Amino acid sequence: IAGQNPSFDRDAIHKAAERYHINWPLAYRTIDLHTACWFHMVKRGVAPPVANKRSDLNSDKIMKYVGIPAEPRPHNALNGAKVAAEALSRLFYDKSLIDEFKRHPIPW
Repeated sequence: IAGQNPSFDRDAIHKAAERYHINWPLAYRTIDLHTACWFHMVKRGVAPPVANKRSDLNSDKIMKYVGIPAEPRPHNALNGAKVAAEALSRLFYDKSLIDEFKRHPIPW
């Protein structure tokens, strides 16, 4: 499971699976978008944003960094999943994943 806050998603889905007696075959490990973006920035020599001596990298800043619009408000799980998947594809593979984002160039 990968995304902006994957431990929350993993735990919520796991609890739902338990509630409905559905087998949970997924592992505990997750990949979070914040860490992926932080390391991508560092690798490129870009200083990640910091405020009050801690990371100031949020979803909107990550989307700007990868070259796509911020997720529309209010939050919607489907929109959140799409922007996270697109951002991860750009960070990991340097390519767009979802057709609606292909018109937005990758900035690096």
